[in-house]
Amino acid sequence: MPKAQDYTTRLVDENECLKQEINTVRTNQINRINKITQQKNHITDLLCQNFAIALLRYRDKLELINTREALQNAQAWNFNENESDSDENSLDIHNFDQNLDMGTIAELADAIDRSLNDAAICRTVLTNQIKRSTRSI
Repeated sequence: MPKAQDYTTRLVDENECLKQEINTVRTNQINRINKITQQKNHITDLLCQNFAIALLRYRDKLELINTREALQNAQAWNFNENESDSDENSLDIHNFDQNLDMGTIAELADAIDRSLNDAAICRTVLTNQIKRSTRSI
């Protein structure tokens, strides 16, 4: 009888050790999953920030183009006003040379394409980021 009782005690102890090991493995697995989730979220945030930077770069280039055009129109208007008192030869400040900003539009389209083709970007996060970025434009 004592041998059977020793054997049973050993099995119970071994079973407890195995339960503890399983719990440790589960805890480690949960920690790894949480860490992977955090890293994915960080990557998504970085991708969204890169996209927002591309939008801001586009906005700044467009603003620069518009400022240059306004300055050129003002200079031309000032020159024309000095040449004659009539406004017949002055440039329309609202004329816009669309060739000037085609490069920046292409850059914006490329940035959008790159962002939308990346499967890691969460659609909701991207949508919110685009809304925030376009509000500032």
